[in-house]
Amino acid sequence: MKIILNRSGMTILETIIVLIIGGLIISGIWVTYSEMSLNDKIRRTVNAIDKTTAKTRDFLSARTTVPADLSVRMHDQNLMPAELTFKSTAGNISTYTSPLSNDFYVTANITSDRMFFVRVAFKRGSRECQRLAPIMLGTDRGMNERGIVGYSLGTLIVGEQTNIPRRTITPADLLQQCPLSSAIGFYFAVRP
Repeated sequence: MKIILNRSGMTILETIIVLIIGGLIISGIWVTYSEMSLNDKIRRTVNAIDKTTAKTRDFLSARTTVPADLSVRMHDQNLMPAELTFKSTAGNISTYTSPLSNDFYVTANITSDRMFFVRVAFKRGSRECQRLAPIMLGTDRGMNERGIVGYSLGTLIVGEQTNIPRRTITPADLLQQCPLSSAIGFYFAVRP
């Protein structure tokens, strides 16, 4: 029996180990990139909501009522923020695409002249809902600063537009409502 001492190259086992380690490194990079990308989309969506709210309040400051075609008028006067991309106008609503790559619009609230409604769509069952909702609705202070008087998420409708008192969203609400939802709606006071 001959023993070969001068071998060159890698064995199959060594090749498999190198491929596994390389795969782990690449998957770690991919997960990190995905998280950073989602965080950026959420940040830009929150900015779009805040800018839309501010511009809507400015637009409504000289008016005594919220016009039914609020969305179309804001579009016609180029008041929607740069984070949004115009998609289409149908009836009284001009729809935009948000940084989450789904529909976004602002409209009059038909039940009250004291508020307007901003709707942000997202992919059903995605983590977008679980990230966006707590930022916007997680604390009373944050809701007060933004002038949020109510919200709708799935079957949960809370705030001034109903007779259910406004409250912050809870982790239990998120677990129950986010998997079923494809959009979140925010009711904002015209004058906070």
